Amino acid sequence: MYQGDHKRGSRGLPVSIGGSDELIQRAMIRLAVRRGSFAPDPELGSAFYTLGAVGARDLDAAALSLAHQALTPLAGVSVTGVSCSRTGDRLRVNVTLTVGNETKTLEVNLGI
Repeated sequence: MYQGDHKRGSRGLPVSIGGSDELIQRAMIRLAVRRGSFAPDPELGSAFYTLGAVGARDLDAAALSLAHQALTPLAGVSVTGVSCSRTGDRLRVNVTLTVGNETKTLEVNLGI
């Protein structure tokens, strides 16, 4: 599961990334950030925070729709599936996406 691994150089400092690694990082940011919370770009982020009001039966479908909405601006990224699991007041959303020839599953954990 990809949870935002950071690339570091030999000195331990972050290094620039590109290609599919950059798209995956940008997708993770878009999924994890609460939509409307970043003033310079209020459209950035997802509305996963609204999933607390969704019943268990409709949770995966609702999360899939919200993942598509959050990632539509990223050319080259396709959402292929979403699964959710609720434990107490925590919700884990696993988003499977395709970037180029790679398939990755990104995990977003939310308090609901």
